[in-house]
Amino acid sequence: VTSTTRRFESTVDPRALYAAAQESLDADTRAAFLLLLVGGLRRGEADLLPWASVDFTAGTVRIETTKWFTPKSRESTRTVPLPADVLRFLAERRAAVSDAEFVLKGTPPRPASRCNHYRATAWETLTAWLRTQGVKTLTPLHSLRKMSGSLIYATAGIEAARRHLGHRDISTTAASYLQSGAATV
Repeated sequence: VTSTTRRFESTVDPRALYAAAQESLDADTRAAFLLLLVGGLRRGEADLLPWASVDFTAGTVRIETTKWFTPKSRESTRTVPLPADVLRFLAERRAAVSDAEFVLKGTPPRPASRCNHYRATAWETLTAWLRTQGVKTLTPLHSLRKMSGSLIYATAGIEAARRHLGHRDISTTAASYLQSGAATV
């Protein structure tokens, strides 16, 4: 029997967060927010996401091995569809930072190592903002990913959520996400 103590249930309405982000976050922090909440990306995936992995024609983001990043597992290599409004925002962002290698601004990446080094400058700002919005979990950035997974689980089922999040095993998804609409975006 799988323990349910890890199950996520949002105490914050993701729709309200989404609306507030439109109004109060700078473009870089908003991009980080959207990649985690809408795309369901892990912080490391978003942190080192190159613009080359954003396909504006197909409307997707591809999580794959790059010079600076290796996905967590084989299943973590995936293509994530993004809605039109997020693609429009990212296209505007791309035009504004046409010479940037990565979607998010930050320090130069470090070669892969055993410890996580997050290069994007948006993470601290986003964490502080999420706390002002009532996200009180120990890992507020990861809560955005969990909200994303919960939405997919509630609307399309557990297997779709597993694929969206890039979980290796469906038991990870089953142990961590609620099917209820508690975190519906």
